Amino acid sequence: MDGICVIRNTFRVDDNILLFKALQNNVNTIYIPIDTRRVLKPTDCVPVVNPSAHTIHNKHYTKYNSGNYYWGYHQYYFLLQAIRSFEEDLRQRFSHIKVVVQKQSISRHISFITAFGTCYCDRVDDPAWFSFDKALGTQYDKAHLHLYPTQTLLDWQDTDHYSFLAQWSHKRQNQSFKEYVFSQSFDFHTQIHQNECNTTFLNPLQKQTHTKQPPHTSQHSPTITQLHSRKQVHASSKKETSTSGKGAAQSLQSATETHTKRRTRNTTEWNLHTEINTWKDIMLKHRVVPFDIPPNTTCEQWALDMLTDCSKEMSSTNWEKPKTQSTLSIREHSITPHRTTSRLSPFFALGILSPRVAYVRWQGRTVAQHKSNAKRPSSAVAQLLWREEFHACSLLEGFWDTRMNKADHHFWKRDKEWTTAATDTGFQELLQAHATKTVKGTPVSVEDTNTSVMMLVQDGWIHHLRRHVIADYITRGYLQADWMLGEALFRQCLLDHDASVNRGNWLWLSACDFSTAQLVRHYNHNDYIRRQSTATATATAIPRVDKIRLHGTRKERV
Repeated sequence: MDGICVIRNTFRVDDNILLFKALQNNVNTIYIPIDTRRVLKPTDCVPVVNPSAHTIHNKHYTKYNSGNYYWGYHQYYFLLQAIRSFEEDLRQRFSHIKVVVQKQSISRHISFITAFGTCYCDRVDDPAWFSFDKALGTQYDKAHLHLYPTQTLLDWQDTDHYSFLAQWSHKRQNQSFKEYVFSQSFDFHTQIHQNECNTTFLNPLQKQTHTKQPPHTSQHSPTITQLHSRKQVHASSKKETSTSGKGAAQSLQSATETHTKRRTRNTTEWNLHTEINTWKDIMLKHRVVPFDIPPNTTCEQWALDMLTDCSKEMSSTNWEKPKTQSTLSIREHSITPHRTTSRLSPFFALGILSPRVAYVRWQGRTVAQHKSNAKRPSSAVAQLLWREEFHACSLLEGFWDTRMNKADHHFWKRDKEWTTAATDTGFQELLQAHATKTVKGTPVSVEDTNTSVMMLVQDGWIHHLRRHVIADYITRGYLQADWMLGEALFRQCLLDHDASVNRGNWLWLSACDFSTAQLVRHYNHNDYIRRQSTATATATAIPRVDKIRLHGTRKERV
C-alpha cells in the first residue's frame, strides 16, 4: 500500500528511525508541513533593536502567552534553512523520492496526507501539534498510522518506560530518573545502528555502485542510501516499476492537482527561498542577527562537525557546565576548551541532531567514566538527561494545562502566589520600570540582566547562567511575576526553543515545581555574569553581520 512520511521536527538522516521505517516500507513521498497559524508576520514578531542606545522595542511578546503557539522569529528563520538544507540533502541522496514542503492550515495538510493509505510521522512533544495529531488519529486507524519518537533517548510511551515514569512522577527525584535512563543507555549504540540498513544485506553489485559517498553526509547515512539503491537495482533487474511505487506516484499526483496549484519542485523551492529572504531582510532591518548555515555544507553535517569538535572535552570527567564561560554568545568560544559549551541546543530543538548520538559521544570511553558523567549533575551527559526528564514529564497529566487547572494535578505547587505582570508595554520597558528600585536607599543596577536580554533578542541564544539571571529577575526576584511571562518571552526569542524544556525550566527556576530550593537563591543582576568570567573570548568561524555592533566589547571582564 502507498504511504507518506510526514516530518515535522526531525530534519536529519543520522539515527532517524522514522525515515528508516518509511524507506524500508517503500515510501516515496516525504511531506514537510508548516502550519500557517503558527507563523506571524516578521514585522509583528521581530523586535526592533537599537544597539548603540541598548534599547529594545518589543511589544509583541505578550502574543506568545500560553495557548498561542507561534514560532519564535529566530527559530522560524533557522527552521526554514534547516528544511531547505534537508530537502536538498534528501534529493541528492535519494533521487527518486518526492519531497513536498507546504505552508498551509492543518486541515489542508491533513487533506493532502490522507490521500495516502499509510502515514509515517514523527512524534513531537509540543502542544502546537496536538490538534494535528488528533486529526491524524481521526483519519487513520492504528494499523495505518505509525508515530515514532525522534526527540528523546527513550520511547516514553513504551509500556515499561511509562510504567516507571508514572511511578516516578509522584516524587520526581532527579537522581532516580538519571539512574533509570543510565540503566537503559547501554543499548543506545546498538539502537543507532539498528536504525540504519546493515551492509551485510547488500550484494556485491550494490557495494560497487555505492562506494563513492555523497558529500557532507554523516557517518551512518550511507547505509540508508544503500537501502534505496537496493530497491532501485532490484527494480531495474526486473525492468518494471513496482506496484507500490505506482500507487504512491498516482496518489501524490491526485493530491497535488486537488489541493494546490503550486506543488512542483521549482515553485516549492522558490517559495521557500523567498520566505527565507523576506525574514532575513526584516531581521537585519530590525538589527537582529540571523543564524545562517555556513556555505558548502548541510545543516546536519554542520551539527555533526560541531559535535565531533566538542566531544573530547564534553566526555571528560573534568568538564563542568557551571564553569563554562557565561559571557559567550553562540558564535564564540573560549580560548580554554573546557570552558566552552557545545552550542548544539538549536540542533537538538529541531531534530537536526540526535540526542542519542550525542549521548554516545559524551558518555566517556569506559564504564567508569560513563557512570561518573551520568551521576554528576553538571556533566554534558547530565544536560541531556535534564532535557530527557522534561520531555518525559510532558506526557504526564497537568504539564500542559493552564494555570486555572493546576489544583487538580501534581504540577505548579508552591508556597507563594505571585501577581501577573504581563502588560501591553514593551518587555524592556517592564524591566526598566523596576530598575529604579532601591535597597536601603541605594539604587539597584541590573546591567547583567539588561545585557542578557539584549543578547537574547539579538542572537537568540544565551548561556544557561544568563537564563537563570533573567528567570530570577522575572519570577522570584524583582518583578515577582508569573513564570508564564518568561516562558512567552523565551518562546518568542530563543533560537533553541523546545516547548517541553522551556516549560520545565521555567517551572523549576520559578520554584513552582521540581524544586523549591530556588526560592531563597538570588543573583546579583548587576555583575554576577561578569564575575563568572575568567578568560578572554575569541570569535569562532560562525559568520556574524559586521554592520551590527552588538553588546559592546567582546573582551570578557573579570
